[in-house]
Amino acid sequence: MEHEKSKYLKYLGGAIPLEEAISNQELTEKELADEIVRFYIRTSKQVTKERTKHYQGLLKTAPKSIKIDKISNRWGSCNSHKE
Repeated sequence: MEHEKSKYLKYLGGAIPLEEAISNQELTEKELADEIVRFYIRTSKQVTKERTKHYQGLLKTAPKSIKIDKISNRWGSCNSHKE
């Protein structure tokens, strides 16, 4: 019996087993990649919401909006015009 190494995803400075993050049963390579992207978007929204709430209380201000999308050519942006 061949022992297959477990695959891991980088998550919050550590690593978690792939099967804990997503159900990868019988997915094609493309479907698996899409599920991994959805996992990161979903969890980043959750973490960002929690951290925003924390800092909102400390700074006594709230952001107008926060967006998390799959963008391959831009890390993020902000400006002094609140746009």
